[in-house]
Amino acid sequence: MASENQPWVQANPGDLITAEDWNSMQTKAQQALTDCKTELEGEIQTVDDKLESVDAVKFGGKTPQEWADQFAPRIHDHEGKTSYRRYIKRFYAEGERNEVLLHHNLGRFPLVDIYRLDDVATIDNQPCKILFYYGHADSDKYELYVQVYRERVPLGIPFEQALAEDGVEYEDDDTIEDVLNDLWDALGKDPNDEIGHCTTEWVNKCCGERRTVRNLKIADQWNDLRLAIRPLKAEPENANVGVMHVNYDTLYIKVGPDLFGKADDNKRQAPVDLMFLLRS
Repeated sequence: MASENQPWVQANPGDLITAEDWNSMQTKAQQALTDCKTELEGEIQTVDDKLESVDAVKFGGKTPQEWADQFAPRIHDHEGKTSYRRYIKRFYAEGERNEVLLHHNLGRFPLVDIYRLDDVATIDNQPCKILFYYGHADSDKYELYVQVYRERVPLGIPFEQALAEDGVEYEDDDTIEDVLNDLWDALGKDPNDEIGHCTTEWVNKCCGERRTVRNLKIADQWNDLRLAIRPLKAEPENANVGVMHVNYDTLYIKVGPDLFGKADDNKRQAPVDLMFLLRS
């Protein structure tokens, strides 16, 4: 160790430092740096060689995911991954069909919000609760918007988003009529109930012309298609709807008679359509 602390060029007090001594010292310094770099690179390579000899993917014969799968189920996580469900159910008066088992299969107790679906518009003298429409012209004609002072927002869900939420697949060559029919089927698929749906004159004409998704996108009309619904929040004290968590996958829902309007002597009571939003 003592030799490592010796100067590269020995000099005594009072000695002159010559150019030869100065150049020699620089040469030795450069050589020392080169040797140090070479030694360090060799050590790094040795570590790399050792790492390559170890199975970096598996530990104890299992992958990191296999270890996670083994221990994760033992942890009761109240947070978990957020899931969202939207269901529409139709209820009838007492004695007909005023209760239902709703199978959501979320694997936990979800938060439940209840909304009553009101009529959106009247089409061909028939009330409609789900209306497929286009742009400002239809919005103005059927008052499909909410306005507060100067601010005005359109009613409903963008068509493309509704398709994604209900798992409807389509291609640009598909006609708008085919895509819309697939959406109606998806909206009425169990455990949802099928309720009355309508289309505007503009949509009917578009469907009659067999226009495709690509046609509408080129014309910059695709993003102006909307699915209008009018869900009103049902306050717990007035909703007259009972919800019980049966288990982690099922809700029991019962609607009381006060939620239904009075029936005429010659007509049965109109059904009530409710939208349930579930979030876990």
